[in-house]
Amino acid sequence: MPERIFGLDTGGYDPQKIDSMADWELFLEYYSITLVAWRLNHDTARDYSRGYISDEGYSEAAKSLEEMQYPIEYLLYTISKRNEIPVNEPAAGNHITPDRDTFMKWYTYYDNHFIHGMSDDTWKEFEQKRKEGADISQYLPDGNWHSQ
Repeated sequence: MPERIFGLDTGGYDPQKIDSMADWELFLEYYSITLVAWRLNHDTARDYSRGYISDEGYSEAAKSLEEMQYPIEYLLYTISKRNEIPVNEPAAGNHITPDRDTFMKWYTYYDNHFIHGMSDDTWKEFEQKRKEGADISQYLPDGNWHSQ
């Protein structure tokens, strides 16, 4: 079995689908998967410390988190390369580490718009129209992340 490499191993993602996504879609995908990973890590650690999860359950959650690193870092590498964010090239045994300041500028641009800037009602409208394949341009951020 070939060695898995962070940034190149898709972790189950369809590379063609990821390549066809707009930046805002990549942000939402990245945000979603990292939120799931954070919650799994947080809730498992909390519940384990309280004795609600066995050693075996804790170990299984840790394995799941390790496995999630592949799709997370695949997205991270894809986002970085597409947006010319300095990033190390994938290599066996190395994690993907983009330039933090530049990546956070990209991330914050979309985070401020989608996560902090939209009301719950606006988010629901956006998601409904997106699901229907309707025009969603009015819900997308203005400008670009470089000028923020």
